[in-house]
Amino acid sequence: MTPPAKDRCKAKTAKGKQCKRRAVRDSGFCENPRHAELAAKVPKKRGPKKGEGGRHPVVWTTAQWSQFEHACRAGARAVDIAEMMGVDVNTIDAICQRERGQTFSAFRGKKKGWARAALAAKQIEMALAGDRTMLVWLGKQFLGQTDKPEDVSPAQQTFNLIIGSPRQEEPEDPSASNTGGDSEGE
Repeated sequence: MTPPAKDRCKAKTAKGKQCKRRAVRDSGFCENPRHAELAAKVPKKRGPKKGEGGRHPVVWTTAQWSQFEHACRAGARAVDIAEMMGVDVNTIDAICQRERGQTFSAFRGKKKGWARAALAAKQIEMALAGDRTMLVWLGKQFLGQTDKPEDVSPAQQTFNLIIGSPRQEEPEDPSASNTGGDSEGE
């Protein structure tokens, strides 16, 4: 009876057919002396052992990490950063996970937050140094100031400027209020 294909000898006969004998242990060949010679000529497989497969991990230099962090601070997408760094998008997340202990989106969010804080500090520094345009812009952004003058007394404007939250009172609708004795039921 012929053994299953996985247990057969790997040698080929002169006619090109596979040997039908059972292979001996890990050699992959039967006990035939000619086949044993073939076993010596077969090169061993190179590469990782079973369970250690896959590519070697990508390792970045300090300069590459600096370039990566700069792109994250600018808010670049993972696809763009992967193309810039010459790796796959999945590799970007794997590198962040392995080297920094967090996902790419968390890493980028942190860097982007630091960039926003640094930018706001620089803008305030410029405004306090006397840059009028920056003063006006920051007043509009942080203090709710507008270019349109309101029908508010100068004292109220000063109060709003000091407090930082302009308060507008809704004008009363004259038709909604009933002042006077013009009631129809009298």
